[in-house]
This record gives sequence, C-alpha cells and structure tokens, in this order.
Amino acid sequence: PNALGQLARSFNNTEYSRAVGNFYVNWEAIEGLTFKSQFSVYYSAWENNWFSPNYYIEETDKLEVNSVGRSHNNKLNTTWNNTVNYQKELGDHSINVLGGVILESQTHKTLSGTGENIPSNHPDLRYLDAATEGFFTSGNNEKYSLISYIGRGNYSYKSKYLLTATVRADGSSVFPDGNKWGIFPSVSAAWVASDEDFMENVSWVSLFKTRVGWGQIGNDNRNSIPVNARLTTIGNEYYTLGENQEVILGTAPANVGNPTIQWETVEDLNFGIDLGLFDSSLNLNFDIYKRTTHDMLMAKSIPAYLGSGYDAQWANVGSFETKGLDLGITYKKQINKLKTSFTLNLSSYDATVVELADGEAIWNGNHQRLNSLTYTAEGKTPGLFYGYVTDGIFQDKTEINSHSDNSGNIIQPFAQPGDFRFKDLNGDGTLDDDDRQVIGDPTPDFSFGFNMQFNYDNFDLSLLFTGKYGNDMFNAANPYLMSGSGTYNSYAGLLEKAWSGDGSTNSQPRLSNDDPNQNFRYSDYYIEDGSFIRLTNLQLGYKLDDKMIEVLGLTKARVYMSGENLFTATSFSGLDPDISGSATESGIDWGHYPLPRTINVGVNLSF
Repeated sequence: PNALGQLARSFNNTEYSRAVGNFYVNWEAIEGLTFKSQFSVYYSAWENNWFSPNYYIEETDKLEVNSVGRSHNNKLNTTWNNTVNYQKELGDHSINVLGGVILESQTHKTLSGTGENIPSNHPDLRYLDAATEGFFTSGNNEKYSLISYIGRGNYSYKSKYLLTATVRADGSSVFPDGNKWGIFPSVSAAWVASDEDFMENVSWVSLFKTRVGWGQIGNDNRNSIPVNARLTTIGNEYYTLGENQEVILGTAPANVGNPTIQWETVEDLNFGIDLGLFDSSLNLNFDIYKRTTHDMLMAKSIPAYLGSGYDAQWANVGSFETKGLDLGITYKKQINKLKTSFTLNLSSYDATVVELADGEAIWNGNHQRLNSLTYTAEGKTPGLFYGYVTDGIFQDKTEINSHSDNSGNIIQPFAQPGDFRFKDLNGDGTLDDDDRQVIGDPTPDFSFGFNMQFNYDNFDLSLLFTGKYGNDMFNAANPYLMSGSGTYNSYAGLLEKAWSGDGSTNSQPRLSNDDPNQNFRYSDYYIEDGSFIRLTNLQLGYKLDDKMIEVLGLTKARVYMSGENLFTATSFSGLDPDISGSATESGIDWGHYPLPRTINVGVNLSF
C-alpha cells in the first residue's frame, strides 16, 4: 500500500486540554509555631476522533468497510498537604518538630466507541451515530487514593551534634483491607568534628563532618500495578459462532487477583563524610550505602491450568540488595579575575537478588522475535541478558562438519557457510536452552557527571558532561534491521558487512530469507557496549555592566546562549545509550525517540 495515500485518506484528530493549580496558606500562630496548608490540582481532558474510509485502488490496496471511532480520557489528580511546624532555640540547643497529614487522590476515566459501515465517506457522517454495524464500546473508571501521616523531629546542640528522626504511616487503596497501612521510620545523626576544640589548630581543615543514617520508605508501585490487582475481576469476551459468524458477548475472569499483596519496603543504611579543605577550596563528599528492598512488588508467572488470557499475577516476589558508593569532589580556584569551579560526581553500585517467590527466576522483556530478554535469579545481578554464545562464522563446509561432539555428531546440521557457529556449552551435542548463559550485564561499573564553570568579568561559561562506563546494552531493533529478512528496513551498509565468501567476515552472517540455522536467535551477537560520554549542557552568558543597566532602567540583565545534548561519544549502534528501565528490565533500546539537540538564545531581565 501507498504510505502517502494511507496518510491522505485517514482522519485522526486529537484535542487535549490541561489545567494545573497550586494554592497554599501559611499562618504563624505564635512565635515559632507555623501552620501550612497547600492544595495542588491537575486536570486533563483528551478526546480523539478518527475515521477510516473505504476505498479501492487495486486488489492489494483496498478497504471494503469504513469505520469511525471516538475516545475520551479524563484525569483529575489532587494533593492536599497540611502541616504544623514548631521550632525553638534554647541556648545551645535547637529543636524543630513537624507533624502533618497528606491526602492524595487520582481519578482516571476512559470511554471509547467504534462503529462500521457508514453510508458515505462524507465528512458530515464521521460520527458514531452514522454507523450501521460493528458497534463496540468500552470504558473504565480507575481511582487511587493515599493518606499519609508524617512526623519529624530535628535536634541540634551547638550546631555540632545533629539528630533527626522521622516516621510516616501510609495507607494506600492499592492494597486489601488488612494490608492497606505501612509504617516507615528513619533516624540519622551527624557530628561536625571540625567544630571541636581539638581541631582548632588544624587550619587546613575547614569542615569535617560524619553522617550515619538508617530508614525505611514504602512503595505501592502505583505507576505500574493495576488498581484492581488485589481482586479477580470479570471482563467481556467476544466470540463468533454459527454459520453467519454472529458475534456473541460473554464474560470470563480478566485477571487473577492477589488478596495478600502488601507494601514494598525499601530499607537504607548509609555512612558519609563531608570534608572541606584549604578554606573550602577543595570539598569532598563520600557516601557508602546498603539498600535492601523487601517484599518487592512485581508481576509473577502463574500456572497455565488457571486458564488462558492471563499469565501473571501481582505479588510480593522477594528482596533485592544493593551496595554502592557515591563520591563528589569540588575544586574552586580564582586567578586574578578568572574564577573557576570543577565538580566531579562518581557513583557505583552492585545489586544482588536475595530472594524470589518460590525461588523461581523472573524473565522480562517480551520481544516478538526473541522472547524474554532479561533473566533475574537468586544470587545474581537482576536483569541480566541471557542467551546463546557465538563462536565466529562457518567459512566452509569443513568447519561445519568439524563442529561436532565426541561421537562425531554434527552439532549444527542445518548450517551453511556464512552461518553463525554457536557454542555447545554443556557438551551434549545439541543446541538447546541448556546452552544459554549470561551474555551481558546492564549495570554500569560507574556513572559520572563532570561540571566546569568559568567566570571572567561579566562573562560566564559552564559545561556539564555525563556518562556511564562498563554497562552492556541490547538494541531491540537489530533483530529486524540486521537480519535482512521480511519487509523490514535495514541499516545502510549491511549488504557490504554481511558474509559473502570464505574469509570475508567473522562477525556478520550471510543474509537470507531462509535461515534454518537460526542465526538471529537471541545471542551475544546483539549485546553491545553501552558506555558513553555526553556534553549534556553548555551555556555562555554575559551580564550587562552597571552603567548600561542604569541607562536601560533595569536592575539586572544577562544575555545567554545554551545548548543541550550537543554531542555523545559511544560505540552503541542505537539512537541513545542513556536509557532507563526497571530493576529487572534495563539497558534495552526499544527504539525510543532520542533526546533532541537543543540550542537556546535568551535574555534574563530584572526591573
């Protein structure tokens, strides 16, 4: 079919409106006692109207029955914070106590309808009432609510010994009655050792502060878990029966609920040091932490005998443990009129799966051609890439025959010259699931950010570099774009890179619609180095001098030019190596739209 013709014939119009509001009241009842109430609201209304006309160009490019549809999608989110805060200075002692309640509500309403066989393609008939058959409607109301009671106390003695304790009780509508509430405490302490008498003569140390903290926070996974995950619900099912294939409406379970799901708890233990040296020209921040996620909320597989139409149930599947460190270094230096500042942030962590429900491994990343992409098992790093291991390319028939087991059986009997050689890891003479292994890890060795700032007279310049090192990635488009099969496009130059004869290449197999060797099965062929460094932001500015500001009647004026995502250095073949994900599914480029390169020119004026 002609793509431009399809675009010209189709009618698809979307109208979207949104309103955002934030209101607050502060009241100081007496000295040190303050009440604050803040209300936030978000409302959006979305409507989509589409029409697909009937037409005939030729036998391979036609549509015999036209159709029309309309959809509505409305959201209303509100948050109401109410807090009371009391602070008091008592000589060398300082206290600050806060208590409050937070109310959150989210409502999501959907409604859609479609119909077929409109009498004409005329624009005046592009409505549901004009349809004569094929009617289908659907709609849903989703409601979520959260209530939180919070308390926090801060104590300070001479601003040298610091103590903070918090507690919050959260109740979520996601969970069943017996598990709606979770209580999450935390406590932290700090010691500013540089203010002690024994540090008085250590002039080159301007700050020496140690910190330690422990705490818990709850997660109801509201952005992923269905609002009815605790319930087994009934949905509509449509069947065609009889000689005339009449559509019959029936009902069946739409999901398998779990009445025992409860809060996921993230527990943190951390220790940190803050150092300021040489009149704070050199500052260091160092943190080590251990983070354990208990009762992790995820969808887990369920037995097939429970029925078709669903294969997962939300549950508390186990616990993950992450150990890591963060390092920050800032150096400031002034040379005559030139002021400089350099900041380097480094972060590194190791994650381990401590426990999974029933000890069952989790497979994620559903791909049409390769099935599940990531593997999560007890004792392993979560979200590992797991597949076959390649061992070069067969250059001739002799190499195919030589790739055999101890009994002389050819391991890949359907292979041809130009096909991948896969390792028989267990040595049984057969390539099957038992010959797969971990082929990549999306966890970076470290991630970093490096910021540079320069000021000279009225000019200022800043640069921010970010990046990761040591992580593997999977380009989910490559099973289509690198195989040369089907009706999909291919990368430029693929024909030249592919095997074309003995010795031509040992990395890119032959191109053919016939692939009995399954060259493009899930293997380390698809795994790439995801390391990168990116110039995330660059800004050059100039402040007008006082005389010019006075002439213009201003108090401040600055002109600037900035750029975002100006360049990225990476060997990854996808569009963007900086891709986020979930705990068990990350480092996968599903073909998402890359970050745009943006150039801005602006003026900041103050009157």
